[in-house]
Amino acid sequence: MKKFRRTSYKKHSVTCFEDLANELIYEIFNNLDTYQVYQSFFHLNIRFQNLCTHANLSIQVGMSSASKTTFQRYYDDFFVSLTEDITRCSQLQTLTLSNIGCECLKKILATAVYLPNLSSLSICVNYLPDKITIYTLIFQLPVLKYCKMIFRDYTPLELLPMSTNSSSLIERFVISDNYELSDIDTIL
Repeated sequence: MKKFRRTSYKKHSVTCFEDLANELIYEIFNNLDTYQVYQSFFHLNIRFQNLCTHANLSIQVGMSSASKTTFQRYYDDFFVSLTEDITRCSQLQTLTLSNIGCECLKKILATAVYLPNLSSLSICVNYLPDKITIYTLIFQLPVLKYCKMIFRDYTPLELLPMSTNSSSLIERFVISDNYELSDIDTIL
């Protein structure tokens, strides 16, 4: 019977996920949606916070079932850092927002002006007291072609303080709300 001699080779092995190279972690990030990256990695440590906020991620966020508190925390932690350098979101083409507060929506739309590829926007809200400001911000989006607004609760539409002669590239604007015919002139 032959005896085999064991030879021990000292190899460098990765024993902890946190020891992986940034490039490998970015590859993992690319296979997840942005919210999954945030949920899984953002609060691990400072290194992962930096990797999350400085990654060149394809941002696709599916948060339609997220609570308002969860979304606000995600927005504060993740998107606020992105809006400091909005050019990192330059490939964002479609944005869908649901159950979002008026002030948060205003912030997002105000920064969305700097998104050169944002061509589709869908917003579903319960109550929106400042519709005219929201419409004004939407019409300022430079390459927006499609917009869909769904209002679940009726809120009267205020008149614009003054008429503007600005134009928009929007080709299709879908509004699901209760409006009088005279309100359409106010929007347009």
